[in-house]
Amino acid sequence: MGAAADPQALADVLITLVERAVAQAQQMPAAVGALLAETLSAAGDTATDAVQLTEDPMRRLRELVAPPDWNTLLLFGMMRLVEADPEKRLALHAVRAAGDWSAGYRLTFTTAGTTASLTLAVLDAQAPHRGVIIDVAGTTPITSSPEGPLVVEVTPGGAGRWQIPVGGPIPAPAGAGSCRLKLILRLGREVPAPDGVSVSVGDLWISVVLPSAGLGWTATAGFGTSEQPGLALTVEPEALLPPDLVRIVAVSPIQESCTPTLTLRAGAPPELHPGHRGVV
Repeated sequence: MGAAADPQALADVLITLVERAVAQAQQMPAAVGALLAETLSAAGDTATDAVQLTEDPMRRLRELVAPPDWNTLLLFGMMRLVEADPEKRLALHAVRAAGDWSAGYRLTFTTAGTTASLTLAVLDAQAPHRGVIIDVAGTTPITSSPEGPLVVEVTPGGAGRWQIPVGGPIPAPAGAGSCRLKLILRLGREVPAPDGVSVSVGDLWISVVLPSAGLGWTATAGFGTSEQPGLALTVEPEALLPPDLVRIVAVSPIQESCTPTLTLRAGAPPELHPGHRGVV
């Protein structure tokens, strides 16, 4: 995470998280099949070929087809990020239950008078509130290695706390501070293509703006930027057409690109902008 962070170590964090998710997903069909066999067996002989699920198998099926255990994956990612930080500015803490929030684990990043932390408070299923808590204090921006495949930017505007519960409304933030979080996955590169064809992809990024008051948070995910589109295609017809035809017909280059963004705002429907541009 620091300026001297090993890019490969950070890439390994993402790769391992994906492998974990895939491994969990691969275990699901067997469990779903077992529940199916159990339901049919319990129903016995019926006059129809379909048995309506009762409340209990519906609940169990809902748990099976829900996304993988993202809490465990997030905790695993927090651990790997601490291990990948050569400057030891990241630390992982066990956090006691506070008020009506569950106990959990907290990832803290401190540098130049600024502290940012993410608490995963999900361990106590009986606690009234479980979810994620983000705390920031200070005004000095925090930025990981810009050369790495994974770039993290935290821009705090004073002290603030944002509590994001699972399955409940998001309360107004505590404190007068604000915060902007940005995560960039470096993908920008040229893609191999035939002569006369140029294909490139941009970076994936997520930006979250947490305000100092109210519930006006904004989250935006994008593929590419104005400088480097998410997907760009350029075709030079002269390189693809026979030379004799090129001398007779002049064909302009074909340029197509798209830089899609998806914006989510509190209390508003999603906004999708394809960001398409084309020149023929």
